[in-house]
Amino acid sequence: MNNKNYNLIFFFCLSIIFLAIDAVAQSPEVLNKYIYQGTLSSGKPAINFNTLNQRTEALGDFAAISRDGRFCSYVIIGSVDYTMIQSTGDTWKHKLLGVKKGFFSGDNRFYIYQTGDSLCYLPLKGGMIRVLKDVVNYQLPPADQRNEWVAIQLKDKTLLLVNLLTNKEIRAKSVSDYNFTFGGKWFSCQLDNAVKELIMVNMSTGKIHHFENVISHSFDESQKALILQTEQGGRKGLEWVDPLNGKTTEVWTATGKDRSSIGGYMVDKACRQLAFTVQNATSVVSHNSVWYYKKGMGKAMQKKIEDTDGRMMGMMLSGTPVFTDDGRYIVISMQKPKVVIPKPAKNAIQLDVWNYRDTFLMSAQVAGIYPLVQSWLSDKVYKFSMAVEDTGQMIYLSGENEQLFSTVGDYAVLQKRIVTDRFWEHYTELEFYVVSLKDGKRRPLKRGVILPQFSPDRTWLLCYDSTNGKYLRYDIGSNQYRDLDGGANVYFGGENEFDGNGRQPKSPRGQVGWLTGNRGLLVYDHYDIWQLDVNGIKPPVNLTNGRKDNVRFEITKSEQEEGGSSFYSPHAKLVLTAVNMENKDNGFYALQLDSRSLPEKLCMGPYIVYLGGLTYGQEYWGSYSKGRRPLKAADADVWLLVRQSTTEAPNFFIAQGLKIFNALTNLQPHKDYNWLGAELVNFKQQDGSKCKGILYKPENFDPTKKYPVLIHYYDQFSMCLNQYPVIAYTSSAFTNIPWFVSRGYLVFLPDIYFNKEAQGIGSMNEPKIPYGAAALNAVEGAANWLSSKSYVDSAKMGIAGHSMGGGLTSYILTHSNRFAAAFMGAGVSDWISGALQLNFKDGMSRLGVSYYSGSTGSDIWINNAKYLDNPILHVAKVTSPLLMFHCKADSGVPFEQAVELFVAMRRMSKKVWLLQYDQGVHSTLNQRDDRDLTIRVTQFFDHYLKGAPAPIWMTQGIRASMKGIQTGYEWDTSGRQP
Repeated sequence: MNNKNYNLIFFFCLSIIFLAIDAVAQSPEVLNKYIYQGTLSSGKPAINFNTLNQRTEALGDFAAISRDGRFCSYVIIGSVDYTMIQSTGDTWKHKLLGVKKGFFSGDNRFYIYQTGDSLCYLPLKGGMIRVLKDVVNYQLPPADQRNEWVAIQLKDKTLLLVNLLTNKEIRAKSVSDYNFTFGGKWFSCQLDNAVKELIMVNMSTGKIHHFENVISHSFDESQKALILQTEQGGRKGLEWVDPLNGKTTEVWTATGKDRSSIGGYMVDKACRQLAFTVQNATSVVSHNSVWYYKKGMGKAMQKKIEDTDGRMMGMMLSGTPVFTDDGRYIVISMQKPKVVIPKPAKNAIQLDVWNYRDTFLMSAQVAGIYPLVQSWLSDKVYKFSMAVEDTGQMIYLSGENEQLFSTVGDYAVLQKRIVTDRFWEHYTELEFYVVSLKDGKRRPLKRGVILPQFSPDRTWLLCYDSTNGKYLRYDIGSNQYRDLDGGANVYFGGENEFDGNGRQPKSPRGQVGWLTGNRGLLVYDHYDIWQLDVNGIKPPVNLTNGRKDNVRFEITKSEQEEGGSSFYSPHAKLVLTAVNMENKDNGFYALQLDSRSLPEKLCMGPYIVYLGGLTYGQEYWGSYSKGRRPLKAADADVWLLVRQSTTEAPNFFIAQGLKIFNALTNLQPHKDYNWLGAELVNFKQQDGSKCKGILYKPENFDPTKKYPVLIHYYDQFSMCLNQYPVIAYTSSAFTNIPWFVSRGYLVFLPDIYFNKEAQGIGSMNEPKIPYGAAALNAVEGAANWLSSKSYVDSAKMGIAGHSMGGGLTSYILTHSNRFAAAFMGAGVSDWISGALQLNFKDGMSRLGVSYYSGSTGSDIWINNAKYLDNPILHVAKVTSPLLMFHCKADSGVPFEQAVELFVAMRRMSKKVWLLQYDQGVHSTLNQRDDRDLTIRVTQFFDHYLKGAPAPIWMTQGIRASMKGIQTGYEWDTSGRQP
């Protein structure tokens, strides 16, 4: 064997040895040695690295319920993932290894799922599983909950269309593509045979039609027309098919000589007209033309385009022509040809010229990845209308920085917003216009109007006035507005007690939906659902009256209903999600629309089931922050849902009528460890105003002892009161609550009122930085309350915050001498440079972050007195040791912010450490770094809050040359202090 082979073997063996050593070094047993044990109470053990290393069972994302509600399925993930199918009324269960997402047949007899190349039919209530082999995939009709039909494609390109209720089966061979229409009314499959056959099936009658020479096809929105593109021997065609009888009309043809081809096409809503583009490539430069067909015509005709005002000069057709709502106009899109930018010469000057008039900062232009920059750089689309019965005169509708939508009758709504980063300019404000499709004339909607939409009868515009929180009716003909609250002066805008004056009219909760028959409009205010008279004559009716009891109501929609226009029968019974904003209870109510009674309470308690659209105060914590949307059985008042609380892990429940709950699972990964409890605390802030927070105590809490405390903050966390805190590594300065509480800490999460201890954000007479002062107000108030408790060691309180919370930490650190230790993650330390620096990667300015520089970005220069309050200027006052976490590749907050504070504190002989992970961004990204950060943060707080020995990385540091070699986890036994 030669030397080269010996060397390869040597280095291979050496690498194996190093991997083995590293595996041992990263083992839970070894890592646990670096965590101070102190005098942990007897009883259940504390959470440790063995706990974190275990993949305990938890709920997977998938769940389903049968139509009759008698069976359900769900996934459990863990060391071994599995899928459970079980009865909701007795003890029958069937366990499938792995994640087997499937569906229940419409007759409630089978659970059907695919595993590998097998489609399996599991009989409910026992029996042999029936298996269909050689399956590639299957498809169910979208938005059809009947689960009656399934299409199955086999490896030999055979397709089976199976009725699960009757076992009727339709087979097709050589299938290249297949799909159901929306709702499952039609099924089509394209065959890869000599005649390019298309098979279409009427799913309600079973009638089958065959078409030949088809290269593409699609149904119109109403599914009353099938449009085919055909090709045979170089001859191309476009055909209109009546799917009910299969009758075909050829509307356009082209021979192979003219090299024409069909572009996009559209059928009008009445299913009587077709508009399409034809691309002609016979000339050197290809061009598109618009064609039009109406039922009864022999063939489609090319629409002559008349550019009477010269606006279309040099433009080309693009996209698909679109009919307006009533089919009287066609809206087409045009684009200017792309400008070919020449390549710079090899010896050209490499220079970026920054100009104060630039639409975007040069750095953002160079990066070219920010969405607004990409929109600005993209090809601009110009919209024109033509009357279908006219000669082809084009009417200009919209252009650059404009978006056209809601075309009804002779009008369309146009939105205009200048795309730029110059957010302070008045011309960047959102504007809306009504534009005439007949002549292009524009009429501006009143300033402040947003969310305009045509009414269901298409005779007026519903508008929301963001200046005062009102819904308006705008009649286009009379150009008049009418307040829909009937003179009752009801405010429907957003509310946030933690910001500004509490009212946020620019951020409404929005519209619920329309009552059918033009009988009313349902909208939200902050708490309730209101019914408005569409004529604005009758006063609005509060249907829920939740405000008086601090209960926030929201209609519980299915996933299929979410995002679409909602219409409700005036006699409908609606299920409402309810959240008590005072005590944080969660549950459901039932609302009968035609009853004068208030909603009926179905269930309500100290849990999180589903918080609906509630967003503030709970979206940064754990995996289950908003709960899960409940699933209802299609034919029974039976619900499958997930419930959780602080002491109850998320588990599946079956709920009869949302009143009687029975647990299906019993996952409690915390039961073997010293867990925690949570209390909602009402306390006074430093200025005496009221505030709320959550106090977490260990399960073995002893009121006769004194505990160290970690105060953690961001904005408002009190809505997390009933949330199950997930056991995890600390991967940022969002420290993991169960880890620290289990180890003998109390953790307190105060809400922060960003409108207290300041005159309001953007005010020109602020003496302090509002966000920082507000955080100090809350955290000092929390510390005062905690210090009054006999079980709190008031000399051993620490603080922690990440991202915006990290910036708040820098403020508290430099404005309070109360805290024994502070942990700051990825936060701003200099509120001037923090506004003037650029984002990592996208090159955008940070000036628009309002809590640095005000709503217009000018406070630094116009109201600069308050920046004497800047944390970086007060480093000399710091008394708390600080641990910082920040990474160079952070795209959320520039790494230089950490460097500024570190350099300043180092110069002023303050105790400070900075952890920078090469592979981290705004948090750590891999388990190795997660473990490391968890160890160092725990060692840091244990030293200053529990009196644990200091590790070497704190007392001596780690030289750059020892990076990746030395961890410094070991306790410093020399007696040296940090």
